[in-house]
Amino acid sequence: MQIDYSLIQSGIRDIACKTFEGKAISTSLLKLYCEEVRSFLNDFIAERIEFTYRENLSKISSAKKGDFLNLEHGYIVSMTNWTNSNPIVFPVVDFIEETAAERNSKEQNMSLSEIANRESVRILGIGSFVNIILWISGLKILSIVAEAAVVGIGAYKMMNESQQSFGGTNTQRIAFESKANAFINRVNSVAEEYAHCAEAKSNELLSNYLKD
Repeated sequence: MQIDYSLIQSGIRDIACKTFEGKAISTSLLKLYCEEVRSFLNDFIAERIEFTYRENLSKISSAKKGDFLNLEHGYIVSMTNWTNSNPIVFPVVDFIEETAAERNSKEQNMSLSEIANRESVRILGIGSFVNIILWISGLKILSIVAEAAVVGIGAYKMMNESQQSFGGTNTQRIAFESKANAFINRVNSVAEEYAHCAEAKSNELLSNYLKD
């Protein structure tokens, strides 16, 4: 299997723009980002497995073709079992407290997308934004440009639905943005590391089928 990592980077960049543009950062929004990246990568790798299968079918010797096609331990089955046994594990969002609205939404069995969108609308409704730079695939993407950016302490107060006035220092704002950027960057790194592992597993299997 050969993976074009620029396609992964491009896909993740599109997900980031779609997920974060014009929205305030919340626990549910970051979790939604993880799920969107997970879904994209799982589909991407599944397509690469199918493509690799078709690409190499004619290269397998007749003596090993039966093993390659085997429905219990062949290439596709082995790769599918590997992906099922090795799901992507993203970091935990531990720097923003979950709001009461998010907790209540879970009890209503709302989808993560519905929760994230409701939370973003609620936050944007009071004219508050988080101004954050996303580091994706080595590119700086300014996802939110707002007249007023919520600084670190203000964001925490807002997420806790406090009635206190929003405020904070530039240092606190930078600290909050740094944590958010670090989280998003780690998610992207995990995604690429996972793709590397899938590629390595595929090539390990193929080497056994292709060798004389």
